[in-house]
Amino acid sequence: MELSTIFTEVPDPRRDTLLKRHLLSDILLLSLLATLSSCDTDEEIGEYGKNKESFLREFLVLPNGIPSHDTITRVLNAIDKNKFATCLYRHSRYLCDFLQEHHISIDGKVLRGTAQTGKRNSGICIVSAWACEQQLVLGQLKTEQKSNEKVAIPALLEELDLEDTLVSVDAIANSPAIAKQIVEGQGHYLLSLKRPPREKIKNILLSRYTTI
Repeated sequence: MELSTIFTEVPDPRRDTLLKRHLLSDILLLSLLATLSSCDTDEEIGEYGKNKESFLREFLVLPNGIPSHDTITRVLNAIDKNKFATCLYRHSRYLCDFLQEHHISIDGKVLRGTAQTGKRNSGICIVSAWACEQQLVLGQLKTEQKSNEKVAIPALLEELDLEDTLVSVDAIANSPAIAKQIVEGQGHYLLSLKRPPREKIKNILLSRYTTI
């Protein structure tokens, strides 16, 4: 797969006018490479492009040079985020195809600063599928509460190629249904178990003792 083909399915949100001087694929690939090089802002992406222009011209067209950071900002704000993410995930799976087996870790994390004031457990939770050896995100789903991981994980697994993979899931989503889904996808599962509260263990032991 060539770099220039990664984002071919992302529709260009811009109108076809004389003011459109840069290719969408150039802007998206530049932004991706700059982000992988630890650039955090659109200004840094533009500066990265200027510093690496000779290198970037080996695989980007850049008909009018490096786009300004304002252009990068407008395009990134306007593109179809779901289409963009789908293209990235598809490319990630393509890279994983070079290995016969790999480990996928499924986990949910609450984004800091997204909780509503005075409301516990109201933060946005992102459930991710992480290819451990390749250090790649293969897929993500957003849920409004961390307790909704049980709903999000089956939907996320449907988007993954599970053949010959080891899928690990934490205790919050441990269920026979998820294990069955992984097996049906020709994968292997590693499910965590949550230790019950000490009082519950005590009651279990007492009940067993009294019935002997």
